Amino acid sequence: MRQINPLYIVFLLSIVFIIVVVKLQSAKAVQSEAKTDMVKTEVMAKRLAALQKSWDNTKERKRALKQMLRAPSLRGADLTEKKNGNTVVLSTKKINAQAAEYLLNKLLNGTYVIKTVKIKQLDDESASMRVEIAL
Repeated sequence: MRQINPLYIVFLLSIVFIIVVVKLQSAKAVQSEAKTDMVKTEVMAKRLAALQKSWDNTKERKRALKQMLRAPSLRGADLTEKKNGNTVVLSTKKINAQAAEYLLNKLLNGTYVIKTVKIKQLDDESASMRVEIAL
């Protein structure tokens, strides 16, 4: 009977050991990548939840719109507010440039869905305006 050389066994075990170590390293890399993807997804989910919360709150939007329309800079603008179901139409025959800038900045920076904006310049310092907002 022939005897197996112990060097062959050591060589075979070392090859198996190297293969196992390489596979373990690649599995660790895949796990690390999956973990970073999970963290990114979690951050995005939190951002989306915050955006959804701010955009879905119609009561808060209505309250903020009423508060904005009572602002001192819009008192002389003679804004008329018409409600048609889920839309609000703000219109004025004559508004000065500062009041128009204030109103548009507040609307564009807020969480309002603006359907239409029509502005017609009357002279250098005034304009007529019609804004339709969905609530």
